[in-house]
Amino acid sequence: QEPTCEERCEAHANEVYEECIANGGSEDACRQRAATVLDQCLQENCQPQEPTCEERCHEEAVSAYEACIARGGSERRCRRYAGEIYDECVSACPREG
Repeated sequence: QEPTCEERCEAHANEVYEECIANGGSEDACRQRAATVLDQCLQENCQPQEPTCEERCHEEAVSAYEACIARGGSERRCRRYAGEIYDECVSACPREG
């Protein structure tokens, strides 16, 4: 199985650490350097992915449900309303593949 982005960055940071030690660096200095490399790698390469269309629809439906309840709607009616919002939203999502 493919390593995660975090695992790839950790492996890269470990390589930097080992190389630093091999070149005569102190443990503290090399650990600090590896930590910097790790942070930089994570920030540049491992940002959370954009939510999928379905995930955005789910969030939209949850918001619609909460707004409906806040306006005094019944749980059953609001659940049905949120379901319609979700179904409508998902039907507009581009098909994967």
